[in-house]
Amino acid sequence: MKKPLAAPLAALLLVTASNPSTVTSAATAAKPAPAKTSAPVKPTAPARPETPPVSGPALLVPVMPDSFPAESEPAPFLTPWRPLAVDSSRTREGRARSYVAAAEQLERRGQLSTALAAYDAALALDTTLTGVAFHMGRIYQSMEDPERAARSFARELRRDPKNAEAAIELGVSLAQIGREDRAIRGLETLTRQHPGDDRAWSALGFAYHAAGRPRDAEAAMRRAIALPPERASEQRDLGALLASQGRDREARAALERAKAMDPKDAAVWVNLGNLERRAGRNEQALDAYRAAEARDSSQALALQGQAQTLAALGRAREAESAYRRCAISTNGCSEPVRHAWTA
Repeated sequence: MKKPLAAPLAALLLVTASNPSTVTSAATAAKPAPAKTSAPVKPTAPARPETPPVSGPALLVPVMPDSFPAESEPAPFLTPWRPLAVDSSRTREGRARSYVAAAEQLERRGQLSTALAAYDAALALDTTLTGVAFHMGRIYQSMEDPERAARSFARELRRDPKNAEAAIELGVSLAQIGREDRAIRGLETLTRQHPGDDRAWSALGFAYHAAGRPRDAEAAMRRAIALPPERASEQRDLGALLASQGRDREARAALERAKAMDPKDAAVWVNLGNLERRAGRNEQALDAYRAAEARDSSQALALQGQAQTLAALGRAREAESAYRRCAISTNGCSEPVRHAWTA
C-alpha cells in the first residue's frame, strides 16, 4: 500500500514558500545523476563533506522561528444556539447581551424553549439585567405554563422591586396555579400603592374570582372599568364573571360592550357563543364560535364549542371535522369533546 503523501507535500510547500533557497536545493536534489561513461576514472580520495548529510524530515525544518506569522487571537466559542458566536474574552455583561440577542432571534423563529434557555443564561451572567425575566414570564404565559411564569415574574421582582407590571402578572399567575391567598395579598398591597392602576384592580378581581369570592371580584372589576383607559378585556372579564353567576342578561351586555370595543378578540366571541348555547340557540352559538375561529384559528375553545354544538344539532360529519381541527390546534381539545360527535 502506498504511503500517504499529503502531509509531507504540505510541509514541503510551507517551507519552500518561506525559504526560497530551499527551492534550488530541492530542485538540484531532484535532478537525475548523469549516466556513467566507459572512460576510466582515476580513483581519488572521497571529498570530505563540508556539512553532515541531512535527510528525512530535517530537510523541511530550516526555517527561522521569526519567519512564522504572529499567532492570531483564539477563535470565539460558539453557543449551542447558533449562529451567534460569543467571545469568551469579553466581559460577562457583554456575553450576557450576546445571549439576549441570540434569544430574541430564536424567539422570532418560534424556537421558544431554546430562546428561554438563552435568556436564562444571560441572567446568570449579568445579575443587573432587568426586563428579561419579565419577558420570560410572558413567554411562559403564552405557553400556558403559569407555574414557570410565576417563577419568572418573582425573579424579575427580585431584580426590580418597583416593577408594578411584574407584580400584576405574578398575582395572575399565582391565582392560576391555585395560590390565591398569596396572589390576593400581593395585589391588595399593589392597589393600595397604586390606586389609580386599573390593571392592578382587574388582576385583583381575577384573583378574588379564583378564590371563590364573587362579590369582591365584581367590586374590583367594576373599579378597574371605572378607571381610565377603557379596555375591552376588562368588560370581557366582567362578562365572564357575571355569566359564571348565572346573570346572563348582564353578562351579555358586558360582552357586547367588549365586542364593540375590540371585535378582533376571539375570547369575547367564545363567551358569547357559550351564552347562546346555554340559552338553547345553537345556530347563533355556532355563528359566534365560527367568528371566534376566524379571528384566531388556534383558539381551541372556539373549535371545541363548534364540535359540541354541531353534535347537538345532529351534524356528525361537520362535528368530526371541527374536532379534528381542534385536536391539531395549539392547545388541543378536552376529553369530553372527543366523544361529542361520536356518541
